[in-house]
Amino acid sequence: MRVNRQDAVRRLFESADAPPVKLLGGYKFNRDEWAIIMGRVEAKDLIGGRKVLYHGSPYVVEHPKFGVGNPANDYGLGFYCAFDVGLAGEWAVHVTGLDGFINQYEFEFNGLSILDLDKLDAKIWISLLLANRRGKFARVVRERISRFVDKFGMDTSDYDVITGWRANDAYFRYVSDFIQGLIPYEGLLEAMKLGNLGELVCVKSEAAFDRLRFTRVAPAAASAFLDLAIQRDLDAREKYAALSESAFVGGAYVYELLEV
Repeated sequence: MRVNRQDAVRRLFESADAPPVKLLGGYKFNRDEWAIIMGRVEAKDLIGGRKVLYHGSPYVVEHPKFGVGNPANDYGLGFYCAFDVGLAGEWAVHVTGLDGFINQYEFEFNGLSILDLDKLDAKIWISLLLANRRGKFARVVRERISRFVDKFGMDTSDYDVITGWRANDAYFRYVSDFIQGLIPYEGLLEAMKLGNLGELVCVKSEAAFDRLRFTRVAPAAASAFLDLAIQRDLDAREKYAALSESAFVGGAYVYELLEV
């Protein structure tokens, strides 16, 4: 059975109409946070340069450590957060399938060097994924990846923060099909509109880590968030499979882009 995200999140609360309301474990969301959960506003639009970030994890993370983590994530080594509290809840449980935590931080963006990938050519985003994520490819495809990254990639080492699309396994499948020459670039762009997979905030530099201010933590119940995470991924995969053939006809394939 399909899960409606807003209905499922709403069931966590005592009332959908009278925030602040009580989450399992005694945590209370304020009116702005409730509006984010219900999809009425974007968190990044709430308050000037200081914004609220959420990190979903099996653990309480009061003091994120610079230089610690998995370098094979979308944008390399960093501390990954979301503007969307519900999305962070999904991240907290989707790997282990067990209850986790939503860690909340205040973060001051002003004065930092921000790379907003949503405003750039999508080939830069693709290059970052291919440079950082691990996939099993034939030698000829690995060589193609190297050429693509060399041609369209960019050096992100001077940026304090990177923001952009989140690539779960479904999204990486789209990129994988593109780099293997199975779909054209235009087909990949069409596929990237699917699934509503959310936006990442990757805190990269030591200066940016110093801006993270832990404010509170909320429980993320697997019974509430796991189905949402699974359904989000399934939705993207089903929509990709259902794309009409016209989305994959007449565009430029990766080997053509490399020859231009």
